[in-house]
Amino acid sequence: MIRKNVQIYIVCSTDSKLLMLKRTKERSGYWQPVCGGIETGEFENDTAIREVCEETGITQYDYIKKLPFEFKYQEPKNGIEMNMEDVCFLMSIKSKYDIVLSDEHEQYKWIDFDEVSALTNWDPILTVCEYLSKGIKI
Repeated sequence: MIRKNVQIYIVCSTDSKLLMLKRTKERSGYWQPVCGGIETGEFENDTAIREVCEETGITQYDYIKKLPFEFKYQEPKNGIEMNMEDVCFLMSIKSKYDIVLSDEHEQYKWIDFDEVSALTNWDPILTVCEYLSKGIKI
């Protein structure tokens, strides 16, 4: 069985800064965009909006659109290898908000796309950031 998730790349349109969140050590300690599982009966777009609100407190945005990326990978969870699939979205906001982190995260940063590699070496995130840095109109 594949667990379907969304990854949401939140970008401030005034200065093209990307929001990255750091998971707590109990959850992995990794830096990543907002992400979460698609619940039964939920549309991907609705999941993306719900996860952004739950993980950051952001409720106002200019637009959200699906990106041409879906990543499949294995992830060990509770000692079990799980088949995962991430569908990617871009969310544009007008200004950088003070973020209200969920208890899954301990820190956040607004950074340039080319600075993401200093936080993570996970190929799917780097691939999306490279794509976004090449001039997607935000």
